[in-house]
Amino acid sequence: SHVTEAWIGASFTPEENRTAAQREALKESDALIDELKGSDVLVIGAAMYNFSVTATLKAYFDQVARAGVTFKYNDQGVPEGLLTNKKAYVVVSSGGVPMNAPGMDFLTPHVKTFLGLLGISDVTFIDATGQMKREDANESATAVINAIDIDAMLA
Repeated sequence: SHVTEAWIGASFTPEENRTAAQREALKESDALIDELKGSDVLVIGAAMYNFSVTATLKAYFDQVARAGVTFKYNDQGVPEGLLTNKKAYVVVSSGGVPMNAPGMDFLTPHVKTFLGLLGISDVTFIDATGQMKREDANESATAVINAIDIDAMLA
């Protein structure tokens, strides 16, 4: 779900001072963060809509970006990620815009920067873009998926 005024108020209230309503407002966020903390490998399917991330992926990012929980500010005011030693694979799909197309692909740098905010710097992008431009779109997507070495990912 999307961040609300209640969510923002709750996230900036020290945990020990939160009301029942504030704890409820952060329930989904807490569950998503617990899932991230408990994972060694993160796999994100990122469809490119209008040159960037979908509203759903952005809402997810908003739920897991919590100062003091998934990142902190250092003495210079620069954010530092707290979810280190994790690997992320991001499968980027689009109908037409190629991954890393200058001035068009804002998704790839957005996701890389966001994951870096959380402390996830080991990120591999898998290109499944241009699906509507290809006669062999299904075969191409299948080849991309089949090329993923799951055993190596989990090693």
